[in-house]
Amino acid sequence: MSVLQFLTDSRVLIVAGKGGVGKSAVAAALAHTAHNVGLSVAHIELDGKTLPSGMDSGVTHFSLSPGEALREYLATHGLARVGQRLESTGILDLVASTAPGIDDLLVLGKIKQMEQSGEHDLIVVDGPAAGQAIGLLKAAALMQATVSSGPISQQAREVHDMVTDPKRCRVILVTTPAFTPVAELLETRQQLLDDVKVSLGPVVVNGVDHKLLSSTSSVVFANSEHESELRAAWEYRTQRQHSHRIAIDELVSHIDETTIELPRYIQNSAIVTEMAKDLQQALESQQ
Repeated sequence: MSVLQFLTDSRVLIVAGKGGVGKSAVAAALAHTAHNVGLSVAHIELDGKTLPSGMDSGVTHFSLSPGEALREYLATHGLARVGQRLESTGILDLVASTAPGIDDLLVLGKIKQMEQSGEHDLIVVDGPAAGQAIGLLKAAALMQATVSSGPISQQAREVHDMVTDPKRCRVILVTTPAFTPVAELLETRQQLLDDVKVSLGPVVVNGVDHKLLSSTSSVVFANSEHESELRAAWEYRTQRQHSHRIAIDELVSHIDETTIELPRYIQNSAIVTEMAKDLQQALESQQ
């Protein structure tokens, strides 16, 4: 499978993971990679965060909130003036999140609308943290069980059809090579498969210490005035690499999906570009 085929197998990729694992950077790198192979890409951010440094200018970015999704929903149903009035009174976001799950349904409804429009070849969603991602993706099923008819029920059915169709939507889970993030990812993965019936893409393991360390380092240390500090650093790196490999092996033993390992990056303006390059190489190696 080519990188282009992988990125066009589904029209929506939702990236989710525990806070601090680099989920937003991975989402930006996926969008960057897709643009590099000639796709028209939309990047959607749901948490109101600033974009990671180095986002490709050729990628169209949207920051989506429940209030904005409600405003557009009302406008497309002939109720634009109602939306304007709610916005002018400052309660648009409050109304959009009044009923449990309605805010998530509105956001997914907007993503569904974009997916159906065909304006972009791929929509990459920088989703919420892992636990909230489950709530987001379960919103349609919750609304279907709660509301049996009317426009909300129809929206719920259409959204549910999208998130459970692998040709339309997949979820990319992100973790780091440590036991707590891996355990949380495994729990999230199982809930998504059991409760949402969503399709999963490769699992991204971010921040893996790949750098090879020479076994002859002790010779170098002996010739340095900082021998003890260098030896301690070498031992720390060796132990970290070992713990990373154990965590990754634990992950792989519990999942059917392939894994993509990305290295540790220096936080700078080039991080998205560097990650996109490594991501593309990793996808190519799985062909």
